[in-house]
Amino acid sequence: MTSTTATSLSTPQRHEPLISAKGWLWIAVLGGLFVLLFRNFLFFMARVAWNESADWGHAMLVPVISLYFIHINRERVLSRPLKAGWPGLAFMLVGLLAFAVSIFPGRNDMLQGYSMVLCLFGMVWLVVGTPRMMILWFPVLYLVLGIKVAPKLWDHIAWKLQLIAASLSTVLLRIIGSILEFEAANRGSTIELSRWVNGRRVTEALNVEEACAGLRMLMAFIALGAAVAFLADRSWWQRAILVAFTVPVAVAINVGRVTVLGLLFLVDPKYAQGNFHTFIGMLMLVPALGLFLLVGWIVDHLVIDDGVSESRRSRHEAVRSAAPGSASTLTRSGSTPGKAWGVPGKGAMVGVVLTLGLIGIFALSLWSMRPELFGNSIFGGASEEGAASPAILSWLPEVLLVASVLIGAGVWLVVYKKMIRPIAADARKTRGLAMGVAVGVLLTATGGLNAVVVMTKTVLIKEPIPLRMSLSKIPSTIGPWELVAEDPPLPPEQLETLGTEMYISRTYADKSLPKDDPASIAKLHVTYYTGKPDTAPHVPDRCYVAGGMKPVNIRETTLHFTGPAYSSINGLWFAASQLPPGRVHLPSNQASATLFTFTGAKSTQAANVIYFFSANGKFLSTPEGVRLQGFDPRDRYSYYAKIEVLMPLVSDTQRAVERVETFLSYALPEVQACLPDWDKATGKKLPTQSNPVNRPIQ
Repeated sequence: MTSTTATSLSTPQRHEPLISAKGWLWIAVLGGLFVLLFRNFLFFMARVAWNESADWGHAMLVPVISLYFIHINRERVLSRPLKAGWPGLAFMLVGLLAFAVSIFPGRNDMLQGYSMVLCLFGMVWLVVGTPRMMILWFPVLYLVLGIKVAPKLWDHIAWKLQLIAASLSTVLLRIIGSILEFEAANRGSTIELSRWVNGRRVTEALNVEEACAGLRMLMAFIALGAAVAFLADRSWWQRAILVAFTVPVAVAINVGRVTVLGLLFLVDPKYAQGNFHTFIGMLMLVPALGLFLLVGWIVDHLVIDDGVSESRRSRHEAVRSAAPGSASTLTRSGSTPGKAWGVPGKGAMVGVVLTLGLIGIFALSLWSMRPELFGNSIFGGASEEGAASPAILSWLPEVLLVASVLIGAGVWLVVYKKMIRPIAADARKTRGLAMGVAVGVLLTATGGLNAVVVMTKTVLIKEPIPLRMSLSKIPSTIGPWELVAEDPPLPPEQLETLGTEMYISRTYADKSLPKDDPASIAKLHVTYYTGKPDTAPHVPDRCYVAGGMKPVNIRETTLHFTGPAYSSINGLWFAASQLPPGRVHLPSNQASATLFTFTGAKSTQAANVIYFFSANGKFLSTPEGVRLQGFDPRDRYSYYAKIEVLMPLVSDTQRAVERVETFLSYALPEVQACLPDWDKATGKKLPTQSNPVNRPIQ
């Protein structure tokens, strides 16, 4: 008896792993196929996190936190029964379709990311079942916090919070100023600090993240708060309180940050700029975490229920004591070893058929709306006699849309009745079937998406294209307009906000008018972007208001460019330029533009600014237009330049439009000469001209 006991004590116990080798193989296969399918978007988000690290650098940590949540809850997950979750298949397919639509015609990166997460949510639900999904829903949906929000939506939210932060920071600085003898005033997102230096009153301006930056690291604070809420074992209402506190904490931390920077600014302005400025922002994550932990401690002690606590302890004890090798692990398929891969193989066939039907619906719908994307249409190769009549083509899109829906419904009925239902009737086989379906869906979606991309010649990741020459080459004398002032280079933190180092900001004066004529002054601001993940929202109606200006009116207008330098050949417009190549191709001799009228923070005198974009060989009036209309899905490259003209002394809108038209009629050819040669980039051959326009504008 004693020897037996000793032997048993000396022999180490062997425990089955929580997940078997076969389980890890399934995870590797499904994870690899998922990454392969969404590789372009994942690469896009990596670029965003790297290039915009101050705002979206936390995106790299979001997946790590999700995996950590799964790790600390792995025994809870594996203690629950493993079964197929067929509702997840619908979410998976809808996510795939939404992802394809958000590529084109949607052209929305945020929706691409959300569709990817929806597809992952459906896939996990499909292969692990509802009981386990009751735990795993959080780490999957948490990935949404790593997706870049659409600039228009993000800036609308962050801008409002930015103004709140600037106002509250001003209040704190006024209180501190009453002790340290300085004054603070708020103008939009700008804080003016005034003090007496050597008997002279000095007023300096401190921008809250500069006029357009928004509330920095807002999403990082939200992600941090959600992690604190869910990584600890708490009730749903406690987690809800913690998540609700994320935005107030973000505002409070930013108020503290701005206040500290304001005080440092009074000591030495360089402390509110550059690397030290960035360091202060990163340092604020420490008190942010402290605040979240404090709120968590408070909500944990609001209600103490011994019964609930004991129930939780019992539940965790039960989880820890659950046998890892039980039927709830991912290791047992419920079928005989010899037929282990038979059911997954049938499931893969189901996934292939369903996804092919989905791809067919998308392709037919896309072809019905934009047949030119597919090259020759179905009737493109027909002769004149056999070609379809306009009457047939007029109702063809509607027929294809209805047919695609009917085809999809038919495919689902056949697959469900002939393949899913017979196998699903045997509960032992449903898990292998579900994993096989997921593999078939991912494999077919990857091949199908690549096929549609090849057929439509869609370019998913645009390449940057350089300027023909630096914007600084724009002449200082353009017709009667002469350069009278040029803004100094922006400091590093403002360049980070602007999002580009390729820009000019100049003031020109019309020498043909008297010097005291308000209409003789025009300020030209041109910024150039290429290879960017998204369009930048740095437009006057946002930046000027954030800087303290008061909006009066905003509307769309049309600018007409005229003069002897302009000519038209076969419907194409050209203009003479002083810069090489001497003649530039213009999208048109007119452009839709945005007219913004505003007044100063302390003045009723109105001013007008007009801007538009030159993007991939088109003139467009808004950033949304650049994103939706500027970039053809077949374009290999992408660029856009904001062309902005401020008439600071002209309050009449009609007069402002006329003067901007006059100025740009001379300046626009020089700007276009610096921008990329889009015709060369796209391989477009332009008509020749017997007497080319290559003379300088007089």
